[in-house]
Formats: sequence, structure tokens, C-alpha cells
Amino acid sequence: SASMVEQFQATNAQLIKQAKDFRLLSSTEKKGIVEAFRVLAEQNPGKTRNQLIAQLVYQTGRARETIRYVLQGYEKRHPKEPFPIASRGKFDSKEMVQIYKLYRQGQKISELAARFNRTRVAIHRGISRCWATEIQSRKISYIPSLEFESDQAEHDILGQPLGLTADPHKGILARPREQQLFCRYNYLKFLAESLRGKVSPDNASLRTLKKIEKFLDEAEQIRRFLVEVNMPLVAGIAGKHLTTGGAMSELVSEGAVSMMRAVDKFDYTRGYRFSTYASWVIAKDFARKIPAESARLDRITGSDLSEISDDAR
Repeated sequence: SASMVEQFQATNAQLIKQAKDFRLLSSTEKKGIVEAFRVLAEQNPGKTRNQLIAQLVYQTGRARETIRYVLQGYEKRHPKEPFPIASRGKFDSKEMVQIYKLYRQGQKISELAARFNRTRVAIHRGISRCWATEIQSRKISYIPSLEFESDQAEHDILGQPLGLTADPHKGILARPREQQLFCRYNYLKFLAESLRGKVSPDNASLRTLKKIEKFLDEAEQIRRFLVEVNMPLVAGIAGKHLTTGGAMSELVSEGAVSMMRAVDKFDYTRGYRFSTYASWVIAKDFARKIPAESARLDRITGSDLSEISDDAR
């Protein structure tokens, strides 16, 4: 009816005006839109593609979709020609992994944006998502301690320089230094796990991810140091097991793996020396992997070993 037509005209005046003004763009007009977009992109390097398109809508009076299709059509016809800002299509998974690896290798976001023809915002968002997913997949375990909950914990535990230098006593650390390193090692993983619980691939910031990575990197430095400084212990235990016919290099290699496990599982809060706990772990692993050693381990007795066994988590 006439009343319905009038009602539609009243509520859709802008839509009707756009339809009335619609006409096909000539090739010259399309070229002009592309060139205008290039100029805007050069003059406004920080703006996104949508923001630039909004400016063109204001300047040309053309619909947003019209301008978007003109730009997309030009990019398809000239795939090898560098364009100021690429479309907002989703990243291909392989492309995103490549971008993430290059970023971790030291390439800047601005360099990656130019190389992959993407906005810096898109590169930043993609890297954050990929990095957060990778961090979420890691296993982070630590020995808890009440001192981690203190308001002064970060200052008290991380306040001093790391200083990974072995004590000159046959490579074995003095008890206070050993306790300090194991406390710091577990506290760093505690901090990383606490921060990780607050992020997801959809909301992670690069600043937070870098902080988590920093905690884990320092923890790994301590872990490697503790393994290296206790390698004489591994060699000593392996030497006592050569009667089984195993090669020294193989036994040392097996013992090093056991030592790494011992570092992760050692509960420094219970007051034992790490060398005592590590010796038990290495001997136990040798007994499991070298059947002839089972009887040897069974002959080891004493209250200390019983207590340590109870502490093995």
C-alpha cells in the first residue's frame, strides 16, 4: 500500500539516496581511488586499513563496500605489486608460524609487516596469539613454598644478582648457595605459572609474554648450572657401575638425564642436600634400566634413604 511505501521511505532515506546515486565506476575513477588510498597510507602510517577506507568514504562520497571491492580487485590483478596495507583476511596457519619464528629470531614487527604486507597491528596480534598458545602448551611445575606468597618475595628472592659461579669445592655447591639457587629456580617457575594463568591466546600482550619467557629463561639457566656443577657426582656413580658391562659414556648420559629430573623434583624446603637426593634418584634409575643393579639398590639401607624415598614426588 502507499502508506507502507511512505513508511519505508521515511525510515530508509539514506539507503534510498545511496541507491539513487549508484552508478558504475569507470576505470579512471577506480585508479583514482587506488592512488588516493596510497597517498593516505603514506601520510598516515599508523592508521589501519579500515580507518583509511573511512577517510576515502568521506572524500569521495562512495560507499565503504565499493571502495573495499575496488582495492581488493586491484590487489588480485597485481599480486606482485607492493600495496600499502594488505586486506584484513585471516592469517594462514603456516604463515603465522613463520612470522612467529622470525619474530623470536629477532625481526622487528615493522619489518615483518612490510615483508608479509600486513598491518603492524595484525602482525602484533598474530604473534601474541601464537606465542600465548605455545606458552600454554608448556609444562611448568615447581616445588611450592610459603615464602613465595610474601609481599617481599620478589625482592628477597630475586633482589640479588644471579651470579652462576660454582664454589671451588670439587664442583659441589655450599649448602646456603644450593638452597638459594633452588629457591630462586622454583620461585621463577611459580611467577611464570601465576602470570600464565591470567593470559589466553585472545587477550595476551607481548609485554606479559616476554615477562613469562624471561622468568622461564632464567629458571632454565639455573637448571643447567645445577646439572653441570653436579656432573662429577654423576661420573662418580657411573664409574661404580662399570662392572655391569655398560659403557662409561652411556652411563654418564643416563645419569645426566636422571640429574635433570632430580633438579625438577628436589624439595629444597625439607633441608636435605641435593647430592644425597640426586644420588638416590640416579641409583634408582640405574636399577630400573640395568637389571643387574636392582640387587645392588636393594642392599642400600638406612633411615636417610627411607626418608628421601618418601620425599620422591
